[in-house]
Amino acid sequence: MRYLRPLTDPATYRGWLWLIGGGALVMPFVLFGEVVVIATAGPGTSGLPQLSPEIFVSVLPLVAVAGAFIPVGQTSVFLARTLLKADGLVDVSAKRTRQRRVRDAAWLTIHLGVGGVLSGVTLALTPLLVMIALLPVLSDEALVGPLQGVGGLRVWGPLAVIPTVAGFVYLIAGITACMRRLAERLLGPTVSEKLEASRARTRRLAERNRIARELHDSVGHSLSVVIVQSDAASHVLNTNPAFVEAALASISDSARRALTELDQVLRVLRDDDVVGRGGAVTLTDLPRLLAECGLDVDDHVDEEAFTLPPHLSREAYRIVQESLTNALRHGDGTADLVVTVSADQVTITVTNPIAAKVDHGRAEPERVGFGRAGLEERAAILGGRIDSGENGDRWTVTARFPIPSDE
Repeated sequence: MRYLRPLTDPATYRGWLWLIGGGALVMPFVLFGEVVVIATAGPGTSGLPQLSPEIFVSVLPLVAVAGAFIPVGQTSVFLARTLLKADGLVDVSAKRTRQRRVRDAAWLTIHLGVGGVLSGVTLALTPLLVMIALLPVLSDEALVGPLQGVGGLRVWGPLAVIPTVAGFVYLIAGITACMRRLAERLLGPTVSEKLEASRARTRRLAERNRIARELHDSVGHSLSVVIVQSDAASHVLNTNPAFVEAALASISDSARRALTELDQVLRVLRDDDVVGRGGAVTLTDLPRLLAECGLDVDDHVDEEAFTLPPHLSREAYRIVQESLTNALRHGDGTADLVVTVSADQVTITVTNPIAAKVDHGRAEPERVGFGRAGLEERAAILGGRIDSGENGDRWTVTARFPIPSDE
């Protein structure tokens, strides 16, 4: 039955419609060729010229020129997807490179050339086959052209109509399949378009990874402060009202800051054209972080750290923030921070005691942490490295990254 499928497959007739559309589109070019023939005919020539294969072939270069200069790519892709069912096609780039112009010209020429031929055959074959099918009931006077004097054609001619139609349908199906495969080659992305699309995907992925790190570090830190402060406040609710009041204020500030930063991140995610970083935090914001992080931090920060280039300062801030967040989660509420800047290197060291896990009387969901991965990614971006691990009863995180000489 699969051999009969082209006869009933809607794709065959959609392809036929695509070919007829090409025949309709080529007619203005053919008429232009006819006008040129009339205008250049000698004075002794009379009457209209007959449509000839020579005129049809001679206008195909004009079709190619039109395809090169008229932006037909989007329309061609739409027709190929709709009628040829070339589902693998994507919308082509609005920027028309030389390679894209050549492909558009080639595809338009093929579409209008093949479509013009098949449309002409369709228009000629249809009335001829109708006349042959009606031969047994037509008189000799009603026959014109090649059907005059048919003789035995009256007997076997009608029997050949159905195989002829079926053969022509198979021809259309074969041409449609070929055009579908050719469409994916000519209308598909060029090498330069594939490269540009790959670069765009890489940029989007890098930006979204950066946003994920920002979201993890900023909002994650704020939520960690909320959790620790609320747990601590619940234990002294009735015995230390002043501490509870301070803890609630810290929770409120942290939640507001987290909401603000979350809004900024979501704004970037909704707008792919956002280029600026919109008030990204740097080491100049470190004093506020130390005051609000929920830890008692003994810090030593070189003054040169506040004059680092913006991209170094931004990543350094996030490294400090994530390290303090881990100290808040797993330490005893104290930490040491040292940021030193030499001629060619920045070193960040955060240490904190390793505290025993406290049971707050409620189940804690198992978390999959991305902090260490985020630290390593940030350090790698800066050309540095992260070292972390236990040192006796303390946990130490050390980040080192170079200062480029051209900064």
